[in-house]
Amino acid sequence: MRQADVLNRFLHEFQKLHPKLTFRSMRRVSNGGIGPARLQLQLQLGSNTLAALDILAIGDGDEETVLRALERFPGERPRAKDLTPTLLAPQMSPAGRRACEQARVAWMDLSGGAQIETEGVYYSVERIEPEAAPSGVRSPFSGKAERVCRALLLDPRRHWRMRELAQAAGVSLGLASMVTTTLADERLLTKGRDGLELFNPGSLLERWAQAYDIHRSPFRMFRSSQPTGTLLTKLQRSLGDDAARYALTLWSAAGAYLPGELSPHRLALYWDGMPDDVASALGLGEEQGSTYVFVFKPYDVGVLKGAAVTTSGIPAVHPCQLYLDLGCGDEQEIALAQRVREQLLRW
Repeated sequence: MRQADVLNRFLHEFQKLHPKLTFRSMRRVSNGGIGPARLQLQLQLGSNTLAALDILAIGDGDEETVLRALERFPGERPRAKDLTPTLLAPQMSPAGRRACEQARVAWMDLSGGAQIETEGVYYSVERIEPEAAPSGVRSPFSGKAERVCRALLLDPRRHWRMRELAQAAGVSLGLASMVTTTLADERLLTKGRDGLELFNPGSLLERWAQAYDIHRSPFRMFRSSQPTGTLLTKLQRSLGDDAARYALTLWSAAGAYLPGELSPHRLALYWDGMPDDVASALGLGEEQGSTYVFVFKPYDVGVLKGAAVTTSGIPAVHPCQLYLDLGCGDEQEIALAQRVREQLLRW
């Protein structure tokens, strides 16, 4: 689930989810320029007791996602001492709850569950655990299963044989079969003895976008006193056009594909190596400069699949990946994702 959607639903349904709590004040916080994942909220419990929360929305409440969020949450930006760090998830798993408890971080979710402990405040609500999912693929949009979705969307009009699809996706034949069966059950593709093909590529992309979270890829943020154009020139000279190692994303990839979309003071790229390598090549630091550079480590080899060298000589992620990444952002980035969809993904 998109982080922006998690926050919006939380605010829209707050009184129904947490009837014992009321708002006193609220402020949205930009998440370092890569999405509206933060919210500072002052709550009232009863007549006098207040709790001030620094809320970070995450796309999934499983243990892996929670642990990644806990690693970056404390140092993401300066926080007032009286704000309690809090994770907000669609549904917080038992393992995610234990991880929050061990890290002494509060949590809330969209099922109405919560545990908040501050000076003078203890608020805990249990939720009914959902029934266990049937055996098979938990989601076609998680783990290696999403490689199948990526292969389908990179060649959306192809008629596939199962073995060819498994090979293109880099997964086992059994996993490819289970994922495509799930997608067929959801009427996203047709599957029969003579092969399979996408029925509606746009619907598959939208379903994936709802589940996608760019923060699955860890990142480091650097700064530079040089504008984006100068950094792109240095990038091309230093790293060349090796699309298997790196590719622009977010506003930088949008600027490479769509005229007039280049952000003058932000640069974002995936780099399959150590972030310090990019920092050294571009002369970046962490303290000074008006241009922000985000270096993401791909969470899966598929992230760079389909990346293409643009007219600048620099690789950019495939438009499908770009759409997923931008869709995790704020209103402007979501609008930019729609322009990518309309102009680069015309199916």
